[in-house]
Amino acid sequence: MSDLNQVVVPKTVFIGDKAELHISLLSFGNNISSFQAGPLPIDAFLGKTDENLYSINSVHFVKTSNGADLVISFTPWVTGEIKLPPYRLSDKILVSSDPVKIESILENQGVSTLQPAIPVKFTPGTMTKIWLYLVILIVLVLAIVRLVIKRKDVVFFIKNQKLKRFYKKNRKSAEKQIRDVIRNTNKDLQRAGEKAAALQKIMRIYLENRFGWPFTKAETSRIMYGFDQVFQGLLSEEKSNAVEDLIGIFIRTDYLRYGPQETASSEKALSDELLETETRLMSIINILESESGGDNA
Repeated sequence: MSDLNQVVVPKTVFIGDKAELHISLLSFGNNISSFQAGPLPIDAFLGKTDENLYSINSVHFVKTSNGADLVISFTPWVTGEIKLPPYRLSDKILVSSDPVKIESILENQGVSTLQPAIPVKFTPGTMTKIWLYLVILIVLVLAIVRLVIKRKDVVFFIKNQKLKRFYKKNRKSAEKQIRDVIRNTNKDLQRAGEKAAALQKIMRIYLENRFGWPFTKAETSRIMYGFDQVFQGLLSEEKSNAVEDLIGIFIRTDYLRYGPQETASSEKALSDELLETETRLMSIINILESESGGDNA
């Protein structure tokens, strides 16, 4: 059929607006009396809808005071006139519509071309702040990049500093314990043999912590072998002499530990000997801690 009454809601439709096309079905009379109000399938259009021009959102059959309307909800995507295809309401009823005009927002406001963008206005000092923030950002980025590149060096430096603190603490602890043993600060150690055993234990623990080789478990005869392993055979002459002196002290303290019991008259001589041993041990520690040639520790 033709010449159907239709109304577009809203009256003025722009691109992207959701609009409704109300088509009066009054002329169909009793042919639509059996229809129930409600949604209808959107695939009942005669022919294919053009999604490049518009989108069909829904189709409804609506009862009105004057009869009934076919309400088609759609969204246009172009300006100008668009024509919806006929809708097949039933096998005998085909509902057509007139073209719908889609307005242009620019033309509606009397503008035929886009106006140039309004330049951004900055308050005084804004550009200075922007440049300052930009410089700070660049510096931070460069710092992060450098940190990532130098990560291994940073990790090594941190570990090295921790290791140096550990070595320093280990040395101070050993020197304090040696003084305490020899100067009778530890009242539990009275005999020279007990002090000799304590001194050797202190030195073995110091050496193991400092050089990472099991000096606490090694026999005295294998002490030099242990230093050769640590320094890979590159001991300087000074350190080599210090190690030989340390081995001599270990041999003497072994004798005091396992030898015959001291007499009262010999205790005084042994105490004087231990005082000399303190001086020798402090000197040995100082030489081993030095950074002289051949030191790979």
